[in-house]
Parts: sequence; C-alpha cells; structure tokens
Amino acid sequence: MHMDHFIGFDRLLRVHVGREKEIVIVGPAGIAAAVGHKLHAYRWDLVDRYATDLAFYVIEVHAADRLDALRFRLKTRFA
Repeated sequence: MHMDHFIGFDRLLRVHVGREKEIVIVGPAGIAAAVGHKLHAYRWDLVDRYATDLAFYVIEVHAADRLDALRFRLKTRFA
C-alpha cells in the first residue's frame, strides 16, 4: 500500500469514533493488514467511554474470485 491510499483515513476514523457504525473497506490482498497496522498505531485506552461500537469490515479481493474478510472493532481496541 502506498500512503496515498490512506489519505483521509484518520479523519474518517475520528469522525466515526463514538458512533454505532460499520464501515466497509474493499481492496487488494494486504489491505486488511494495512488497515490493522494503521489502527494499531493509536492508543485505545479510552474506548470504555463510548457506549457505541465502531467496526471496520475489511474485504480483500484475491485472484481467482477469492475473498477474505476481517472485522476490526473499537470495543476490542481494534484487536
């Protein structure tokens, strides 16, 4: 992934923390790891203050019509 693929991600994250929402991200193989690394770059010690849960549902598109999916949730500190 190049850094330009994540322009606006931090703002998207900040706007939606505290809202009950699932954001779907679809991309090539490796996008789930990239999103995970981006989310783990922050400290999530204040998540207990939020009654709602934000989730990123990441779908990787592989060759031969194969899809893999992974969900990152705020309530689990995106683990």
